[in-house]
Amino acid sequence: MLRTIMIFPQFNNIEIIDEIRDRFDPLAKLVRPHITLVFPFDSEMTNEELEEKLTSSLKNVGPFELTLHGFSKSSDNYLFLDIEKGKEIIEAIHDELYSEHFKEFYLDIPYIPHITVGKLGSEQELNAAYEYVKNLDVSFQTVVDKISVEMIGEHEESIIVIEKMLFGTFTWFKSPVPEGLPVKQVYGVVFSNDGRTLLHIEDGRYKLTGGKPENGESFEETLCREYVEEVNVELTDVHYLGYLLVNDNGNKYAQVRMIARIKDIGESHVDPATGKVYGRELVTVNQVKKYLNYSDVAGNQMLDDAISMAKETFDLDNPYSEQGNDLLLIEPSAETKEEALEYKNEHFTAGDMEVHGSGGLAFYDDYDEWLRHIDAIRVSTPERPIQTSTFFSRRVSDGKLIGCIKIHHSLTDDLKLGGNIAYGIRPSERGKGYGKKQLKLALAYAKQLHMDQVIIACDKANIASAATAKSCKGILVNEFEEDGMIKQHYSIEL
Repeated sequence: MLRTIMIFPQFNNIEIIDEIRDRFDPLAKLVRPHITLVFPFDSEMTNEELEEKLTSSLKNVGPFELTLHGFSKSSDNYLFLDIEKGKEIIEAIHDELYSEHFKEFYLDIPYIPHITVGKLGSEQELNAAYEYVKNLDVSFQTVVDKISVEMIGEHEESIIVIEKMLFGTFTWFKSPVPEGLPVKQVYGVVFSNDGRTLLHIEDGRYKLTGGKPENGESFEETLCREYVEEVNVELTDVHYLGYLLVNDNGNKYAQVRMIARIKDIGESHVDPATGKVYGRELVTVNQVKKYLNYSDVAGNQMLDDAISMAKETFDLDNPYSEQGNDLLLIEPSAETKEEALEYKNEHFTAGDMEVHGSGGLAFYDDYDEWLRHIDAIRVSTPERPIQTSTFFSRRVSDGKLIGCIKIHHSLTDDLKLGGNIAYGIRPSERGKGYGKKQLKLALAYAKQLHMDQVIIACDKANIASAATAKSCKGILVNEFEEDGMIKQHYSIEL
C-alpha cells in the first residue's frame, strides 16, 4: 500500500495557488496543494498502526502558524512556493517522524519544505513559468492544525485515509487565572531599558526564566526570586501578562507569564536548585521568537502579547536596540559600591587622573557622597535647570562593570562646550569596541527622553572617540580651542 504523510494547508486566497498549479502542475487535478512530511512509502502497515505511530510522534506538537511567500526553482525542473514562517517546525516534525517510526523509509536527500506548484518538461519551460510568478507579491497564511495520511491510488489520485488533529498541550489566555485553577509556574519576559529581552542559556538552548511559587508568594515575588536565584538579575516594574492553560492528559493547570524591566545584573552564579551556571544574553525583540523557537501557537501568541505590552508600558520601541550588544546600562547604587571603587582604582593604577563619564567619581573619597551628588543632579533646580543621568555599563555575560556614561537631558550655555554625553571605558577593556556599544545605549536612553539631538564633545587628537561618534552617525559641526587643545563637537540626530 503506497502512502505518504502530508500537510494540506487551507488559505483564504488558495485560488491563486490553484490557478498557478492548473497552468504548470500535472498533478493539480489529482492532489490538493500540500507540504510533504514523509515521502511516498510502500508498507503493509495497517492504517490503525500508522495512526498510532503518528499519535506518538506528534504528541508534543500543537497547532502552528504557517506563511508562504515567494517562489524558487529546483534543478530537476520543479517550481516551488517557499515557506516564510513555520519552516523550522515542519522540519522538526519531518525529523521526528523519520527518526523512529518511519526511519526504514528515510530517503537520504536534503529536506526543504515547500508547496510544489509546477513540474515542467524542460529548463526553458521552468524559466518561463518562473517569469510568470516571480513578481507575484502575495503571502499565504494559515494555522496548521492537522496532519494527513494520503493513499496514492492506481491513477495517482489522492485518497485521504487519516487526519490527525494537532490539539496541542497549551492554550494562551491574556486574562486573570480562574479561581480554583492551580498555578504551577511563573515565568517572565524581561526587558532592558533600550528594549532588548534577556534570555538564559541552558545546555545550548535559550529559555525564559522562572519557577514554581513557594510559601504563598505572589506572582511578582516568585518571578523576582527566581531571576535572582537562576541568573542573578534584579527586576523592577513587574506586570501581570496572562497565563498558559496546560492540559496534561486531562490534568489542567496554569503557567503564569509576567513582564518586567531589568534593574541590575550581577555576576553569574550557581543556581541553588540545579547546581548549574546559566549563560545570559540580551536579544532584540524581533529575534526573541527565533531564539526561543517555540513550536506551538500559544507560546508565540504569548511572546507577541508580551512584546506589545512592554512597548506600551516601558516605551521600548527604540531604533538603537542592537543585536549583539552585550552591555546594559545600570544606575549606580549602594549595592555597586565595591565594584565601583574597584573600577575607579583601575583608572588610577593605569595613570588616569579622572574617571570619564562618571560625574566626578575620581574626586570623591566618600562613595556615598558621590551617590548623593549624582542623585541630586538627576533633578533640575532653579540654580541648575537641567537634569543629568549617570550610569555604569555592565557586561551581561559575566556582570563586570565596563564603562561609565553621563547624559545631560538638555544643555545650558555653560555646558554646551562639554556636550550632552560624556563617557569612558575602564582601562583593561579599551580597544574592544565597547565605546560604540555604550554610546548606542546612551542614544537609546536619550531617544526615550524624546531628545531630538545630542552633542558629543571630544579632543581632536582623540581619534578613537571621534571614530565612535562617527560610527553612530555623528556629524562634525564645530571645532574650538579650550585650555590650549582643539576640541570637536559631533551632532547626532535621534
